[in-house]
Amino acid sequence: MTARKAPSPFVKDADWEDADWEDVAVDRLADERLFEGVRGRRVVAFLIDLAVVGLLIFVLWAVAIGPVLLTFGLLHPLLMLATALLPFAYHTLCIGGPWHGTLGMRVMGLTVISTDGKSPAYPQAAIQTAIFMVTAALTQFLVVLVACFNDQGRCLHDYLAGTLVVNRWALSPGPAD
Repeated sequence: MTARKAPSPFVKDADWEDADWEDVAVDRLADERLFEGVRGRRVVAFLIDLAVVGLLIFVLWAVAIGPVLLTFGLLHPLLMLATALLPFAYHTLCIGGPWHGTLGMRVMGLTVISTDGKSPAYPQAAIQTAIFMVTAALTQFLVVLVACFNDQGRCLHDYLAGTLVVNRWALSPGPAD
């Protein structure tokens, strides 16, 4: 078996970006290589995404605080709503978009696919994100412990949304093993 060099997360990989995930056979999802190191990389990806969302919220507040002050606080409810919706929008747009994962997932070589091997659409990405946010808030992130008790490293929100987080580099075409 030959080792493949992991592609840079910042270089556009035309084969991967434009991949038709329907080509991923459902039985191929049983391949153990797709789930190698997924648990640990998901944790690091989450921390990266936490920093990205924090930076986006900082920028939002830096831009919006002037208008909020100029309106004597009348725009404050809108700023709070935007602050609350920003993490949801970030995760949904990234997972349902062409990357099929957040920036943290991309850096860590992870991608989200449906259990049938197809790319997640925006509605499925929104469902996964909403379930994660609600269950994480209710259980203080104990729902992620589900990942410790299955071979694929799936969390509760993955099961409920019908998604898998897999090793993106294992999906990439490479030299014959």
